[in-house]
Amino acid sequence: MTKISTCCTCGKQWQTGTDGSHSCSTNLLRKINFLEQKLLEIAQWKLPHTGKYWDDNKTRPMSYGACYGSNGERDYFKRLASESLHKVNEIV
Repeated sequence: MTKISTCCTCGKQWQTGTDGSHSCSTNLLRKINFLEQKLLEIAQWKLPHTGKYWDDNKTRPMSYGACYGSNGERDYFKRLASESLHKVNEIV
């Protein structure tokens, strides 16, 4: 069974006994940029388009809040934050 070593600073992994040289700053910068983008989406309250419209001519788009309510909006951002926290650990 192959043992895996993990950098406690940035999370990079490598096979134990092999050269694990890497730059933590490069990996941490990727993580910071990813999280910054997601936090900006939350701060700007950027909700996805629903694809639904108030009229048959599709000239008046229906907002996310109108479709799913304030709980739907809250749940969207809660899910976005949670998924982002899980995904950031995959960035190496």
